[in-house]
Amino acid sequence: IMKTYTISVTFTDQQANNIIEAVENFIEYLKEDANSCIYDVEDEETGEKFTVDMSEEDEDKVLPNND
Repeated sequence: IMKTYTISVTFTDQQANNIIEAVENFIEYLKEDANSCIYDVEDEETGEKFTVDMSEEDEDKVLPNND
């Protein structure tokens, strides 16, 4: 059985002419640079939280998140 996760990434200071353009800019950034983002991940069953830095080597990508 596969687990389920909530995955979040936050972008601040997005400049755009309107809300739709802001989201479109965000989507374009993810298409090009998703592997340079830092993600907050929560195991939906256990509530455990992790920070995943996709720019790190595999052994350093996942850290516990105690927020």
